Amino acid sequence: MLVNAVSIIDKEMTPKQYEKINDPRVYDLAEKITVHIDSSFDEKFSGGRVEIRMKDGREFKASRAAAHGSLFDPLSDFEIEKKFKDVALDVMDPKKVDRIIQTVWELEKIEDVSPFIRKFAADNK
Repeated sequence: MLVNAVSIIDKEMTPKQYEKINDPRVYDLAEKITVHIDSSFDEKFSGGRVEIRMKDGREFKASRAAAHGSLFDPLSDFEIEKKFKDVALDVMDPKKVDRIIQTVWELEKIEDVSPFIRKFAADNK
């Protein structure tokens, strides 16, 4: 429930959110979360539904037939780059990260991937 709570609070789930797991607000919210298995969702599509009930009675509902980022609901190019940057910028120089992204988008044109692989070596910041 902690991951659910963090993603509700921050409206995203990246590696940085794991650092917030010990936040008291996260624990308070996690205690209010219940999970139910909904057999109407097919396991292979990993969809889901979320319902949030506020103290004042308001309700928020959303559902997805497939997880965002799956084959059935793929990430946009921008989202792919952002996801990579969220992880890579912690260990690599921003210019190197940008070069890797540019190279990946042109990967089909590369005859020898050795230089490309070397670009993935992490810098020691």
